[in-house]
Amino acid sequence: MGKDLIKIAIISLIVYNIIPIINIIFPESENYTFLIDLWVINIIYAVACGLVFGNKHRFKLSIPIVIAVMFIPTMFIFYNQTAYIYIIVYLVAGIIGTLLGQFSYDKNNE
Repeated sequence: MGKDLIKIAIISLIVYNIIPIINIIFPESENYTFLIDLWVINIIYAVACGLVFGNKHRFKLSIPIVIAVMFIPTMFIFYNQTAYIYIIVYLVAGIIGTLLGQFSYDKNNE
């Protein structure tokens, strides 16, 4: 489980930071990707990551916590303090994904 948490942390940092970095390299793309990143891509990632690792380990609260906490460095680097709410949003999305993963785990092991 410990190695999987490290994998989640690394993948989360990559997913959360890739679009803001692209926006810095190509500033004209910022108008199109800024809110899509926060509202769509990261939420889909949090649910999908929770689903994959919840299916592997059942429900562990540490999975959605790592998914949410890994947004904090991105928030301080690329956004401002108004993005605090997204930590909670990604935590809830991770919990939902992990619960769905556990449900899938339970169905596969009946």
